Amino acid sequence: MALSKKMWTNFALIVVLVAITGIYSFGNLSAAKPLSEGSLPFLKVEGPHIVDDTGNKVFLKGINFGNWLLWEGKSLGLVNYAEHKLRYMMEERIDKEKVDLFFELIKKHLITKEDFHIAKAEGLNVIRLPFHHRYVKDEPTELDRAIEWAKEAGIYVILDFHAAPGSQAPDYFADSDGTAYLWDRRDHQEEFIRLWEILAKRYKNEPVIAGYEILNEPVAKEGWKVTKLYKETVERIRRIDPHHILFLDGNNYASDPSVLDPPFDDNVVYMLHDYGNSVREIKQTNKQQGWFTFRDRYKVPIMCSEFYISSDVEKYFESEDIHWAPWIYYKLSSKWQGWIHGMGRERRNRLDNIREEIYRLVENSKISDGSKEDIIKRLDKNQFRDLKNDISRLARKNIVNRAELEKLGEELRQIVEISWIDTFCDKINQMSPAELEELIQQMRERNSKQFTSDGFYE
Repeated sequence: MALSKKMWTNFALIVVLVAITGIYSFGNLSAAKPLSEGSLPFLKVEGPHIVDDTGNKVFLKGINFGNWLLWEGKSLGLVNYAEHKLRYMMEERIDKEKVDLFFELIKKHLITKEDFHIAKAEGLNVIRLPFHHRYVKDEPTELDRAIEWAKEAGIYVILDFHAAPGSQAPDYFADSDGTAYLWDRRDHQEEFIRLWEILAKRYKNEPVIAGYEILNEPVAKEGWKVTKLYKETVERIRRIDPHHILFLDGNNYASDPSVLDPPFDDNVVYMLHDYGNSVREIKQTNKQQGWFTFRDRYKVPIMCSEFYISSDVEKYFESEDIHWAPWIYYKLSSKWQGWIHGMGRERRNRLDNIREEIYRLVENSKISDGSKEDIIKRLDKNQFRDLKNDISRLARKNIVNRAELEKLGEELRQIVEISWIDTFCDKINQMSPAELEELIQQMRERNSKQFTSDGFYE
């Protein structure tokens, strides 16, 4: 029987996936081997400082390798959907084999062994490695590959548990559906602790790991739940691994240190995040949130492990003895940016075709005439960009129409979201596996400095 075009396409996808997973086979990787004598020493906390095993102070300055082992599309010029949501929407429109291929190619090409060497050559000494909980297994995974690459490059790694079972925050970076179930579901909490036990057993003798970041940006309405889970997790890790530094984020997106007060382990660095737009703004926020008070009261080290990359901010952090690692925004190639811009044009055309439907939705809503006119003006001006924020601002200012504005905003957001995912999937579907790999392989501009502020702004 002759094979249909779709069957041939699926066969080609399977061949490519087998090739990729063959390249990323972990059958020969056991638990990561310790570094050889003379390589990076274990780190530990001593008072307000991080020191090596000879007592020399070590100041951590690094970069996040984000969007690699957990989808966060903004750094690639795409959309920050929760990974499970993006996969689901793609699989409604594309064969699952091609969806799998897309994510495998991102994993294969976005970060390579070379990047660990580049980061080291650019003067950095640590990689913060955000990962999804699915990469923690009893057998080796991509985490082991990353640690082997770090060992070869001679650069430390912070293992950053970025998306926990049940989600620790109601946001895309936690792979959430909008609810942080982790804080009220004991089964998720036990699974989270069990996964840390796996990591502690595997890496307890691994000095290239600077430490374990227990949980990225927890968001719990009741802060005591964060404290409780931290204490339980730390106690279980310490039964296995008494040596590694633990990195603990404040509550509410690593902004609130009160859940860490008082300290309950001596070998801890405390994590804050700050996306302020200037040194002045960041300095003011750090003071208001209480990080300096907490640090000075207990004589402990703190680190800002997410911020907009900026040499001025980095110099400020160093002057305050705050270890640092900005979030990464990759230097994207002209080929990839051209593909993104082409998708933007197609999406705008798609929205133009349903413009009357969108206006009719606004006109038929129960908001005031003045609000309707304001929204239509904004739609005309912004061509549907920043729609959610525009309507949210209107809702905050308009108490009478707030509920209806929020309802309308959600309906319009869904229309715009569908237009994006439809366009994105159409573009992916038009490409052969080889074309898709060529595009993703060339998505980054690698001809200059990659991970430091002087290179980023060249």
